[in-house]
Amino acid sequence: MKKVIIALVVLVILAGSGLGVAVLFVIRGDYGNGEPVLAANQVPVYRLGAAEQISMELLANPPESPQRGMYQVFVAGLLLGEFETIVQAHDAASSFDNVFIRQVGSHSAVWDNYPPFFVFFDETTYDEFLDFGEAVAYARRSPVSYIYHRRDQSRIWSHEEARGLPESHMIYGVPQIYQLPALPRGCEVTSLAMILNFRGIYVDKMQLADEVRRDPTQGGIVNGRVYMGDPNYGFIGNMHDITEFGYGVYHRPIFDLLRSYYPNQAVDLTGAEFDDLLQFVARDIPVWIVTNTRFHYLPSYQFFTAHTPGGERSATWRMHAVVITGYDQSHIFFNDPLGNATFAPRSSFEAAWVQMGSQAVALSR
Repeated sequence: MKKVIIALVVLVILAGSGLGVAVLFVIRGDYGNGEPVLAANQVPVYRLGAAEQISMELLANPPESPQRGMYQVFVAGLLLGEFETIVQAHDAASSFDNVFIRQVGSHSAVWDNYPPFFVFFDETTYDEFLDFGEAVAYARRSPVSYIYHRRDQSRIWSHEEARGLPESHMIYGVPQIYQLPALPRGCEVTSLAMILNFRGIYVDKMQLADEVRRDPTQGGIVNGRVYMGDPNYGFIGNMHDITEFGYGVYHRPIFDLLRSYYPNQAVDLTGAEFDDLLQFVARDIPVWIVTNTRFHYLPSYQFFTAHTPGGERSATWRMHAVVITGYDQSHIFFNDPLGNATFAPRSSFEAAWVQMGSQAVALSR
């Protein structure tokens, strides 16, 4: 009951506008996504967290009735509120389990966080998982297991395929799209544009740059400490201008953006083993991944501690995103939005991917 009450409060309050403060930055750096420097007398301003917004706005304006809007949020089948935009609805719903969002008047969900992965050991025995990596680890217990994707209603992984993975495979026809000069920090959305264009959705990288979720937290460096938003929440900083503060974005907002185009087929593969990604490549499915601009394991001095609203995070200015398009026994082939490389040694490429959190996104078929 406590969780439902909190949900109601969150849904009412988060529909309001957030607070933000503009900060000017002085920039230095010549590699990766650029290293921002904030003048010594300037202090980064964080966006208010949900709990802070609730406390401040409830005291000032106690809610009288639920907000009406175009998007309805349901928790465990119970309607908790309505929102004008999908972004407001998602922000309010994402903190809860068994949530789905639908448009008013529609009978199908536009977003949900029900477990998407079913691990089957036979036709009747299965377990549910939210995380693909955990599903694969569990499925490997049996030589006859497979993973079923609930939204797409298809098998997306099998132990049999894992054991019989072809020694090499190339995907032909994935378009090479370059992020420069328009998007010096746009490797993530440019790589996503390659996947969508390959599937026949000719969306421009600039449109994706506008659509990807953003973290409004102001950031910079004060007394040697790096302050910024959380790339797991949204894109950080300025994607278009390298002279202004910016970092990038991780897999979750990219997955949500891909899911807006393919609601039933988008799959977050983060946390799986590298060979599990190659099962998708072997089926002619290109895979979006996070790596670094060197495509090999980076020494510790290339990383820094970022202070975010959610706590300390390890990050590197060399963070990068590419699309895997093929492999053989010794190499991984990929489309690089910077155009600097087309292949790398398989072992070093995998090490870089694991070091960056084993982040990957693809379509189920």
